[in-house]
Amino acid sequence: MNILLIQDDTPATATLATSIEIANRASVHRAANFQSAIEYLLDDNELDLIICDDQKESTRLFKYLVSVGSLLPVIVFTKGGQPIKPAFPDLRVIGYANSDQPREFVNKAITQALNGGDLRPSLDEADYCRIRTNLLVKANPLKCAVYIRLSQLKFVKIFQAGDSFDLADLERFVIKKGIDYLYVRRGEYEALVSQFQTSVAAMAASESTTPEVARELAISTQDAILELSSKLGFTKEIEFVARENVKLAVKAVGKNPQLSKILMAFVTAKGNYISSHSIVVANVACALASRMDWPSETTFQKLSVAAIFHDIMLRNNTLAAIQDLKELERRQTEFTLEELQAYKEHPLKAAAIVQKFSEIPADVDTIIAQHHERPDGSGFPKGLTASQISPLSTLFIVAHELVQYVFDRNPKEGFRDFVEQYKGKYSMGNFKKVLSKITVDEPEETPPAAPAKT
Repeated sequence: MNILLIQDDTPATATLATSIEIANRASVHRAANFQSAIEYLLDDNELDLIICDDQKESTRLFKYLVSVGSLLPVIVFTKGGQPIKPAFPDLRVIGYANSDQPREFVNKAITQALNGGDLRPSLDEADYCRIRTNLLVKANPLKCAVYIRLSQLKFVKIFQAGDSFDLADLERFVIKKGIDYLYVRRGEYEALVSQFQTSVAAMAASESTTPEVARELAISTQDAILELSSKLGFTKEIEFVARENVKLAVKAVGKNPQLSKILMAFVTAKGNYISSHSIVVANVACALASRMDWPSETTFQKLSVAAIFHDIMLRNNTLAAIQDLKELERRQTEFTLEELQAYKEHPLKAAAIVQKFSEIPADVDTIIAQHHERPDGSGFPKGLTASQISPLSTLFIVAHELVQYVFDRNPKEGFRDFVEQYKGKYSMGNFKKVLSKITVDEPEETPPAAPAKT
């Protein structure tokens, strides 16, 4: 919501403007006098509401608004918040606020105007769900309008419901303009979800979907799952999309998974960290399971479900990359108190969410709950030791740390360096067994021949 506040330029006015912004998710422009207000109006700025008092400067503004036939709503400060005799009956006054207690009563007046339908809130990001642009190709014809974001408070419709979003549109937005995300209205997102249910299921079932394509699609779909769950909660529809995305993640592993290729894909993947990290952890965990002679479909599903949901409670990509509580403590000034608490709680909260889903393999909640535990008992949330950590959790933990280790280093060499760095830490039980499987050499890709000299 864009608001013009006309009051003297004082610290109290600044405080009032901040209060209005916070309480109403608004953007407030302050004008100290009639001239400043007129200049702002003549600049053709977007405006939803004017707030002012009933003094001389405002009277001049009222005359101007009536003269141009303005329909802009106005809230007026008066003594005690009492209505005054309208000197300008054509002025659209929608409320009065007590000038003696401006912060409390102006926000109350705005709320009353919104509830009464006299004022409509501007659309901001909270009213929209972000959708990865390349996924829209899989949702044709579009069941809802699609918007592009031009600023913090401005979204513009670029596709109508019923339109097609084809490869030419994808090239125009992603390749030429670098726009990775478009938006749909929150209330219309569920219509799009139904299309994803069908589309993702078809991609997961198709024999023509290669591991490379499956990995890219899985990362994009994971983006959508994170956005959906943050705006709509964990609905049955989102659960369905997540289950189908597990199939895509499993398909991305391929028949002969190579760690170096999977890890390289993570480093070069587009999309936010949490999405790409989740899918590549799934792939690496499945690759390690193959080397442990646990290559069953059920094992792959368990590891992939755990990977897709293990960071589902986190929204900050930088926070999600933190590996343990010691690192969190060192970097605590980078995050809010709410984010710090969310990080400490995310393994158990994510495990609790998975427990509520239907058709989820057994033990997945255990893997998620234990993914930050460590063999020496230094992990969290329960400080378990190697003998207390389940075999699949052990494998998942190693995969999780391997992915982050390589991400922070040279992907072509990092996964071999990892063995040297972690052989002391992972020197017992199942941890040692899993680590030993990373030492198996893989054939290096033959580099292209140098061009002949002429």
